[in-house]
Amino acid sequence: MLVVSKEVEKDIKFAYEWYEDRQVTLGTEFIKEISSKLRKIEERPDSYMEVKDNIRRALCNRFPYSIYFIRENMNIVVIAVLHQRRNPAVWQARKKPPTEAAGGWNQSLDGMSREKIRRCPASP
Repeated sequence: MLVVSKEVEKDIKFAYEWYEDRQVTLGTEFIKEISSKLRKIEERPDSYMEVKDNIRRALCNRFPYSIYFIRENMNIVVIAVLHQRRNPAVWQARKKPPTEAAGGWNQSLDGMSREKIRRCPASP
């Protein structure tokens, strides 16, 4: 199962809004790209390069974004969706998922939609 944190939803929402502000529908194209790459990650997680301590990175094709994820038991846990020029310390600081007591992880990202990303709380 593919799972993401609210923090990752914030990453995606921030990028969506940035692209949508630049050109109408570009944010939607970004969401389609991320959704497509997430499906590919779920199908073949081991085909992506390990970058550090069991963290793998999938590069997006059209947009300069990377998706960082780890395998945890039967789950693929997405820890960050960030612009490739962001400081690596950002995703490295997210290496370990929060405990369930601290809010845990959301359900599968299957069926991810623009509406779901818009409902996500704004980035701090």
